[in-house]
Amino acid sequence: MKIRPAKKSDLNEISKIFRTEILRPPYNEKRASKKSLERVREFFKKKKIYVSTLYKEIIGFVVVSTDPDYPKKIYIDELWFKKKYQRKGMGQALMKYIEDIYIKKGIKIIKLVSSKKSGAFKFYKKLNFKESDFLFMEKKLK
Repeated sequence: MKIRPAKKSDLNEISKIFRTEILRPPYNEKRASKKSLERVREFFKKKKIYVSTLYKEIIGFVVVSTDPDYPKKIYIDELWFKKKYQRKGMGQALMKYIEDIYIKKGIKIIKLVSSKKSGAFKFYKKLNFKESDFLFMEKKLK
């Protein structure tokens, strides 16, 4: 597996992975093809996207953002792999790559949001991410 910064020519494939994987439980988010691509294009403009490739096929990606108000932190906005490449250590390798890059840039904290119902939650716990004091809350309006 190789990891590299995303190129503009990668955006359609990244969008396809994003759209496919976010439809699966526990997320079940129905995103139209066009909306998914728009969101990925927006990420590309404002954030950093890194892709994991295997034999030149994009198999996963991560979106990383920074906040000028908190220069020692980065945020993992999205991390997705095609289903057949999940649970094979590739997500771990991608996160290690991101940690190595940003440690060199002086980053001290990585933040992210994960559903406790998702496999990703267990994945992040395995990578020594800790639950913070902050909790997202929601209320459905009728």
